[in-house]
Amino acid sequence: MFVFFLIFFLLSTFLEVMAEEISDRHSSLEIVPKDSLLFDKDYYYFGVKITLEEGWKTYWKNPGEAGAPLSIDFNDNPDILENEILFPFPKKFMDYNIETIGYEKEIIFPIKLKLNENKKKLVSKINLQYLVCKDICIPISTERNLNHSLNKSSESIKKSILYNYLEKVPSKNTNYFLIKNLKKISDNKISFSIDNFNLNKINIFAFSELSSLSTKTYKKKNLNIVEVITEENFNEDEIISLAISNGKKIEEIQIKTSDFKFGEDR
Repeated sequence: MFVFFLIFFLLSTFLEVMAEEISDRHSSLEIVPKDSLLFDKDYYYFGVKITLEEGWKTYWKNPGEAGAPLSIDFNDNPDILENEILFPFPKKFMDYNIETIGYEKEIIFPIKLKLNENKKKLVSKINLQYLVCKDICIPISTERNLNHSLNKSSESIKKSILYNYLEKVPSKNTNYFLIKNLKKISDNKISFSIDNFNLNKINIFAFSELSSLSTKTYKKKNLNIVEVITEENFNEDEIISLAISNGKKIEEIQIKTSDFKFGEDR
């Protein structure tokens, strides 16, 4: 019996080491900046930088038909009052007829924090989970220590590489993209139109906390039509976030399923 457990332990350790070697070979993760948090408009920021080997991908908050997004556990640190992972605008990928939404090569996820006041340093252990995929998918679980001074200069954030990725996070409700003709096609499909834009140059992704969503775009009677579809029925008053980009402007528009009526234009 002892020999069995010894072999089991050695095998488990070997597999853990191999998993670490595989994950290290296909992706790496680092915290940026390394020793200070950045500050802007009452919030602090740091970045989770994931570098991917050629052909490997990681995922947006709605990963599509496969995948899983980055998640972070701050271990109930009392100095962290709020935390949010900000997702830069992603790309669509098609592999083996499976559509996914995410990133390749390199991505920095800005992390937005609201902290207790009168702190000069944030010390925290964080646990991070994310998925990388190519021909197979590998779940990564890793731990990092934050030991960061708090810099309240907003100029510092604009000089950081993190700022480039903050600029790629969709701004909410800037009224650049206008949607209208809100229709409920069925209990699991809604549609709307986008004014005055070439659909061929627009990318749009949908996210909900409650449903797995996909989008479809097409032209109908000179209107740019977008359909949002869920595998199951939409929930009442479900909030859907639309991330829209034409390559120059990036916006997030939030809509409620209760705003859509069967056959009714709004």
